[in-house]
Amino acid sequence: MKVLLPDADISYVDTLTLGSAIVAFKDAQTATQIQYAVAARLMSAARAQGQAVVEMLDEAAEGFERATAEMIAASGTPGTLDIYA
Repeated sequence: MKVLLPDADISYVDTLTLGSAIVAFKDAQTATQIQYAVAARLMSAARAQGQAVVEMLDEAAEGFERATAEMIAASGTPGTLDIYA
């Protein structure tokens, strides 16, 4: 292992190897950025789907309450509903 000192001769450094290392580093950096962007989109889509499910359940609960209120009103006995068959 060689230690570089401020006045050291760096003529032995292989520029092709150094260049290849820099290119590989930049490739890895770009791949990481792409992976983060894809993960962010997936999380955004999952969040949107979760919100859609919550809204659907809220609508279903409201619809059930509305239907129950209509059946109670139609039965002629306010506040009660006989569902025994």
